Amino acid sequence: MRSAKRVRLFSNLRASASFGRGEHQRLASFPAFLAPAWSGDGQASPTRRAGADESGEGGRRTTHLSSPLKAYRFFDKTTLKDWTPHGNDANETRQNSYASTSKFGGLLSAFQDAIGAKDAERILELYPELTKLRASGRKVPLRPKELRSAVKLLVLSMRKMDAELANFVINTYDDFAMREIAINKVKAVARTAQLMFHDMKSLWEWEVIPPDIHEQLRVRAASANANSFTPRQALLDLLESRATYGLTAQPEDWYVVLEFAARKRAPQVARAAVRLARLAGAQLDSNCRDRYLQALFTSPRQHHRALKASCGTQQSGFSLLPLSSQSTSSLNMFVKGATNAGLAAEPLVRQAATILHETLLRPTSESAPPLWRSVLDHASMAGKEAGEVEYMFLEAIKHQRLPGCDEDTYHTLLSAHLFDLSTSSSATEEDVVSMFEHLEQLTGISAGVGAYTRGMSSLLGRFSAKQARYARQLWPPAPHRLHEAQLLYERYKAARLPIVPQLVHPLLDAYTCTFVPSMAIAFALYDDLRKALTSPVPSYIHVTLLKGCINARDHVRALKLLQQMRVDGAHLDIGMREKTAISLMNTATSFGQAFDCYRAVHGLWKSGYPSDPHPFTSQGWTSLLDVSRRLAWRWAGTTNEYERPFEKLTRSFRPAEPVPAELIATLFRDMKRTGHRPSSRAITMLLDYFAKAASLLGASTRPVRRVGSTRARLETISSAVMALDHLLQTDGSIEHTMSMLTALMDAHSRIGQPTRVLEIWRRLVLIRAPLTTACLCVMLDTCGFWKHLPDSRRAFKWAREHSPEAVNKNAWDAWLECLCRNNRTEEAIEVAFESMPSGLRAHQKTTSNDIADSPRSSLNDSAIPTLASPDATTFEMLLRFTARDRSVLIHQGVQPSNRKWSDLCQRIQTEYPDVWSEIDVNAIGV
Repeated sequence: MRSAKRVRLFSNLRASASFGRGEHQRLASFPAFLAPAWSGDGQASPTRRAGADESGEGGRRTTHLSSPLKAYRFFDKTTLKDWTPHGNDANETRQNSYASTSKFGGLLSAFQDAIGAKDAERILELYPELTKLRASGRKVPLRPKELRSAVKLLVLSMRKMDAELANFVINTYDDFAMREIAINKVKAVARTAQLMFHDMKSLWEWEVIPPDIHEQLRVRAASANANSFTPRQALLDLLESRATYGLTAQPEDWYVVLEFAARKRAPQVARAAVRLARLAGAQLDSNCRDRYLQALFTSPRQHHRALKASCGTQQSGFSLLPLSSQSTSSLNMFVKGATNAGLAAEPLVRQAATILHETLLRPTSESAPPLWRSVLDHASMAGKEAGEVEYMFLEAIKHQRLPGCDEDTYHTLLSAHLFDLSTSSSATEEDVVSMFEHLEQLTGISAGVGAYTRGMSSLLGRFSAKQARYARQLWPPAPHRLHEAQLLYERYKAARLPIVPQLVHPLLDAYTCTFVPSMAIAFALYDDLRKALTSPVPSYIHVTLLKGCINARDHVRALKLLQQMRVDGAHLDIGMREKTAISLMNTATSFGQAFDCYRAVHGLWKSGYPSDPHPFTSQGWTSLLDVSRRLAWRWAGTTNEYERPFEKLTRSFRPAEPVPAELIATLFRDMKRTGHRPSSRAITMLLDYFAKAASLLGASTRPVRRVGSTRARLETISSAVMALDHLLQTDGSIEHTMSMLTALMDAHSRIGQPTRVLEIWRRLVLIRAPLTTACLCVMLDTCGFWKHLPDSRRAFKWAREHSPEAVNKNAWDAWLECLCRNNRTEEAIEVAFESMPSGLRAHQKTTSNDIADSPRSSLNDSAIPTLASPDATTFEMLLRFTARDRSVLIHQGVQPSNRKWSDLCQRIQTEYPDVWSEIDVNAIGV
């Protein structure tokens, strides 16, 4: 049914409207794109059909204009051969004026006929011609009432299309293209209606009245889905219009916003509108009250506020009391909203439903199937058994208040029976079938696709959103419930009834959500659906299967499904693409499998669609890079907390596998191709990962062990780091932060490229960049590991002179370690006892002055550093290197003395006795 409506609605959509220079010039060339279904009465005007040639292909109806429409034709010049533009006689001049008016008399008459016939298509075709004549200085006898009626007709047309647009299901990129065209059409009609409103004052020179403001808001609200117009913007526009045009405090001013807020489920906007209306002194009527309550019932947090407002005093303007004085439409809206909100058992709602039922039974009152459905639905949700609901239905038939049972009323009765059945733990497939037979005898309607779908959902324990507020949902289903639902599906299949997506989806969802997903059965159902459908499989079926593959970690089936989706041209929205790619990569067991999943999901995206311009968002790309970084660490070590004590034993035999450089390059290349640039944070994260991976493999600490597979992995890491370095040098759109450059220096240092570290450092010194402690420590560590002592001396001296705030305790420790690694342990000891204390005191004074000058200094006194001397960490490092020097001499066959060790211990005890008590000498060396 939905596909038939879609074909009927969009059958004549061809290409988006193109607009040239100027609003009136743009509309003058406006194409005739609206289908006859847009007309108010569903029929084209006789004038439109007279000049049309209809041809069809594949069941589609296409309208071609074979000749200019009769209403467009001006009088032929031969009929005006005696007319001269310049006449001396006054009567001749008047006659010429009448002839000039008759030139567009047929055009104006056609425009008026289109309004009378409610033909929105003809209105859009004729109005540009009228504006051209008016803009040329001619007097067009168009009345304000006629133009306002035209705007109202366009609003009705946009509401129809916008409602279809909101329910438009995108399964393939062909559907996506049709939706893009439809959005452009709705936008074009909205621009035309807005232009009519502006022309009232600027072109036609009419006075703007309050209903015009209301229609302008309705124009924007009617195209909300196409133009992303929100209720909040509608309220702001109303306030602006009140200030500009001086609207009076009438309820009609606020009804438009309240109705739009109720339709878009925006209770906060409705509450704000009511408060502002009261401040403005407006007396809101019952229509505004009904829309306000309807908006509150759409939010679970506002349900009791709606009940409280309904029970208020008459002075509040929102009270429903006494209920007997309310109209049938008000009672119906209140009962329906409260029932959907889960408040059917409330005393006020029960009383309103009872009065509505009694009113509908009166012969003189209005009676319609939607009103009876509200009463029956409330009775079912309020705790009445299905037999009582049936009695109410038969009573309406008996009193001739219902002409019969339509499909919607049938499903209301079915829901009442199934709601009782779903709460039973022993319901079977035979119970559902007997229920179908009973309702067929009662109503004369046999069970179809919708009935079987509801029956399977009830057996599975899944309720609708409304029913879930009255009973606990049993999900995921128990095995016996799943078995009974499968039997009902087999019975439906044996009856040779059409297999449709909404029938298969409950079973698919159940099989993929169990503790151990049954993917074999789920894909068998998917195959049945593919064989039965002539159109593409809906996207929600694919999403359900992909979720099941992720839960079952079945990457083989997931990859096959993604490949089939790509062949079929299936479309997934950008959020689902991101979630699927990240989830599949997180559950992968190898890099090859992870990036096969990434490429398969990325391959679903097609470029060239304005509403879907990128395969992933910026945050999505960052998450993918983060997943790539974390894959190796998860595979290297266990995630089981009981096995973590054994990680240290196994880590040396299972070093972390770094991300292959070509895969990282693929990610960056895809980002760049789609217009995204990797953020500085993402690059910093990857560089930090490569540095840690290289350190784990012993790149900087044990360079002699670069053999075999370890060497190959180090080469992979090195090429990845070089690729990132090249990207930073060539892509000027990436912001170079100090943390990113520090990570780059650290990565180059750990893969054995100290020359590149020195180049980056010299560049930072040349541009006098504000150094950080981390950057200085990386530079000193590099010089210490790779024996660049002169460069480290110059770097530390320059940092003390130009960036003293970076030379803190950690920087001094890094400098001491650099000296020790360059076999300058004695010099490091002298620096620790002589230069380091004074340097730390100078750093403390500098940072204290900076904090004191800051306006936030009074908020956090603990931010002032208090450490102004070496601590236990500093002296433990010196003791370790002293013990290392002694071990080296022993290894060389030289008998060392313990004098250096003893002197260092004695000096620490003498000058820093408090620190000496914190040092465990036995754990360090001699």
